[in-house]
Amino acid sequence: MRAFLLLHNKKIRNKKQNRNKKICVVGVSPKSGVTHLCLCLANFLHSVMGRNVIYIELRRDSDLLNLVGLKQVRIGDITGYKYMGVKYVLTNDVNIVRNLMANEKAWIVVDMEDLNEETQAVFMNSDNRIVIGSLSPWCQKFYYQFIENNKLIINDTDRINYLLTNKTKKLKDAFMHHIGSKPIDMPIIKDPFSLKEEDFEKIIEFL
Repeated sequence: MRAFLLLHNKKIRNKKQNRNKKICVVGVSPKSGVTHLCLCLANFLHSVMGRNVIYIELRRDSDLLNLVGLKQVRIGDITGYKYMGVKYVLTNDVNIVRNLMANEKAWIVVDMEDLNEETQAVFMNSDNRIVIGSLSPWCQKFYYQFIENNKLIINDTDRINYLLTNKTKKLKDAFMHHIGSKPIDMPIIKDPFSLKEEDFEKIIEFL
């Protein structure tokens, strides 16, 4: 693991990525795997890379409160939580999120419930933007509808990673032709709180 960390810390420095960054992840429909991926990113950044990390759950109803809500901490001007070294902010207030992104010296991972007119500023202010969806025959319409509904927001495809689940080569090729860039397969990681070294390569490409 030590050799891995030395190598990838060097890569990050060479890419001028050692500054604090903002990562925003949104799904095209519920249960797309957004929270799972965000937890993987946040725990990797803290436990493996040793970074100060704030996880923001931008949702109406928290999925994480029962898990991470035991230890309260101050984060800027608000009360958040700390769990396994990562700080958590659970909110539906976009202004709180924008303030944290502007003022806190930390890597920030935003778990976004929905991309809309209210939340688009958070998405657009992120360094890395990730969209997750399925290409299963009964689900792929949601991905294409998401792109159509948000085409003015997500027109900069160079700044967006499109993640795919449940795809065939034919569906993936059609999707790639539609968006004009190469999508990424959703990584399979069993436990975000107990990452294995073989998971690291899958995670680091999003950083």
